[in-house]
Amino acid sequence: MNNSEINRLGERLRDARLQNLQLDVVALEKFRQTYNDTARQVGAKLSTNVSRVFTQRTKSTESIVDKLIRQPNTRLSQMQDVVGLRYVVAHLYSQDQICETIKSAFPEAKVVDRRMQPQFGYRAVHLIVTEQNKKVEVQIRTEFQHLWAQYSEALADRQGHELKYGGGDQRIRKFLEELAEKIRSREQELLEQNITLNPQQIHDEFKAMLPTIAAL
Repeated sequence: MNNSEINRLGERLRDARLQNLQLDVVALEKFRQTYNDTARQVGAKLSTNVSRVFTQRTKSTESIVDKLIRQPNTRLSQMQDVVGLRYVVAHLYSQDQICETIKSAFPEAKVVDRRMQPQFGYRAVHLIVTEQNKKVEVQIRTEFQHLWAQYSEALADRQGHELKYGGGDQRIRKFLEELAEKIRSREQELLEQNITLNPQQIHDEFKAMLPTIAAL
């Protein structure tokens, strides 16, 4: 599929969703499969340079179409996160270390630091790497940031996915942003005091920050 064909597919998908028509999922799956070899090559290079295990995911049909509608100027051929690889690390220092290692392996990588510019509470470091003229997103999250993202996803599944993009219940959005700020402050404190928590301690601290079920 060339870029023109890919972009026309994106337009068809966007129009079909807006008009409540059937999506061309066969063509979309064909497009996603073109990333298989690229993801393998990026993964192999990361495995050679980074001594940690990553997970891989391919963007779902719903997420792709939602993004095309939410960002109408985005062309499908330009989407940078059709395939994503993710590292989850213990703390901010490791996050910075891995980021630098990946930048060494992919010198042209674009760094998007969501710690400095959080997206509705979401914090992480993303690197957009290019291989075979395709872009692959590499996410680096701390354990705390990952727990926040998982919790946010669970709330969005229950309350509506617009929560992730600044919409939905204002009370819940405010809580998620306040929770993210508590995590940012705690992680900075741990970094300054050179303290490393184990996964269970991180999980317990995160759980203690959550409200009761009745509160939400």
